[in-house]
Amino acid sequence: MPGATGGSATPGVAGDAVAGRADERWSTDLDVDGNAELAHRVGDVVVVFHQGEYAPDDFAEDSSLVGYDDHTGEVVWRSVSTSGPMEPPTVTAAGDALIVPGTDRVRALDARSGEERWAVDGFWEVLGEHDGVLVLAPDHDAFFDPPPPGRTLLVEAGSGDVVADLPGTPFAVGTAGVSVLDGDTVRQLDLDGEERWATTLDRAGPDAGVVDGAAGDGLVLLSVPQPEQPDRPDRPDRLVALDADGGAVLWQEEAYDADVLERGPDGRVAALRLPSGSSSYDDGTAELVLYGRSGEVAATEVPLAAGRYGVTPFLAVPGTGDFLVSGPAGVVIDADLDVARHDGIVVGAVDEGVYVLDGTTLRLAAWDSTEEREVATGVEGDVLPVDGALLVAHDDRLTLLR
Repeated sequence: MPGATGGSATPGVAGDAVAGRADERWSTDLDVDGNAELAHRVGDVVVVFHQGEYAPDDFAEDSSLVGYDDHTGEVVWRSVSTSGPMEPPTVTAAGDALIVPGTDRVRALDARSGEERWAVDGFWEVLGEHDGVLVLAPDHDAFFDPPPPGRTLLVEAGSGDVVADLPGTPFAVGTAGVSVLDGDTVRQLDLDGEERWATTLDRAGPDAGVVDGAAGDGLVLLSVPQPEQPDRPDRPDRLVALDADGGAVLWQEEAYDADVLERGPDGRVAALRLPSGSSSYDDGTAELVLYGRSGEVAATEVPLAAGRYGVTPFLAVPGTGDFLVSGPAGVVIDADLDVARHDGIVVGAVDEGVYVLDGTTLRLAAWDSTEEREVATGVEGDVLPVDGALLVAHDDRLTLLR
């Protein structure tokens, strides 16, 4: 493709987008309309979602997924959609395919060619993938009032064949199976849709809400919103830990405004909650907590900009899972919940450390904060983490930094 440069890192060759000592893999002309909002690497292709312009019907026109060669930056395919939502789709990698939700169907695209392999009708979100099986749930955040009823769809990632279509809303995918909330009952399903166990939660009333949760080693953790109570107008959530093998309740506790985030380091589960003794976020902090089978393992305070209301609450570290990295407030939290603060915004993470954007200067800071080095200057526009690297989109250039 004309305008693409690739090869070894060379200072200052990133055009108007990046100058200075850039660890550049390639830089290419950006001839796609719309902001770069999401990036994902599958095999030797980097796929970027470019969001189109706002339209009166709350949709983005001409939003597109574009596949770039990971080594050269050459455009190898593009898929344009005129009916996609304003927000970027949650793209999931499954082998050499991309699973892309849309407003009327979920599509599987060949990562190398962009060709559609299969599609499943409906407005779905992809909760996760395990052993070649996708777990789909109705998208409760999109245009539905009241929200759609709970439903769990298990789909073969390779073929698009529906393995099971069951009632209940899935909320966690782990090595032990798929956790589903069906009314007041939590069911654990295997990847064929067969029930492994069921546990009924003690929560009264249909307004208790939909749980969120995550699976760790030997446990499933749920944050269960409680129904309104005349004597408890603040209505705390309830965190419930279930044994992943048999469904027995391991422990439970009240927690205000708790969000279960994801599987944390060493099989523990990470969650955000209000600080102890607080019933609002007015003080500007939240607590990040790691939970295990016996309950709370460790906790630390984090600024809200780095957590609940952050643009990038937590970034996974390639190949480790040992660190939790908060984004906008320049805070890095390691597996022991030790907190390191940086001047700037944490925009990505690699094995060596974290990328921090301070104004228009990009630095790579070591995990232990003992050293850092300048990677690039003049960094503006969209900066996206992509599996151990960074994409910078600015002034009609797209640059991959490694």
